[in-house]
Amino acid sequence: MTSKAEDSLQGVVLEPKLEERLREIAVATKNTKKNRGLFRNLLMYGPPGTGKTLFAKKLAMHSGMD
Repeated sequence: MTSKAEDSLQGVVLEPKLEERLREIAVATKNTKKNRGLFRNLLMYGPPGTGKTLFAKKLAMHSGMD
C-alpha cells in the first residue's frame, strides 16, 4: 500500500503556509523510511485541540511507521 504526498494531510485543515511545510516534512519522512536513513526529530507544540496528534497519526500512516 503506497500513498501519495497529497494524501498525507487529507482531512486536515491548515493555513496554506503551514500546510506546505508539513507536506515537506511528510515527504522527507517517507523518503527517509524508504531509503533507510536516520530520522530527524520533530517537536510539535500548541494548545490542546490544534491537531498535533492528528498530524502525527497521519504522518505515521503516510510514512509506514508505527
